[in-house]
Amino acid sequence: MTSPVPPWRSTSSTGCSVLVYLMRPQVCVTVRYPGQDRLDESATAAAVARDIGAELVVIEPTIQDFTRALPEIMHALDYPMGNASTFSEHMACRAVAERACGWWSADSGQTSS
Repeated sequence: MTSPVPPWRSTSSTGCSVLVYLMRPQVCVTVRYPGQDRLDESATAAAVARDIGAELVVIEPTIQDFTRALPEIMHALDYPMGNASTFSEHMACRAVAERACGWWSADSGQTSS
């Protein structure tokens, strides 16, 4: 059984871009919010993914996603915290986990749950 190169998620375009060029993952993940052009790093993520020949997965969370994810995020915290990237990181990691389950299923013959 082979395991795929794990996807890379981006929360800071400069630092992550350097790591992506070094690690060369098969899949890159970034999060963007429609109407928030100032925070949108998806063009940079697309250029980096294209340069290394990786697939780019762009996550666009909605307010409904936030409402559903908030209890999960709060439950997972060891202590109260939060910053501007907590929700974005949660959504990116969820996308990576969902893809990893699919890859595991395809590689092992097992079904994902």
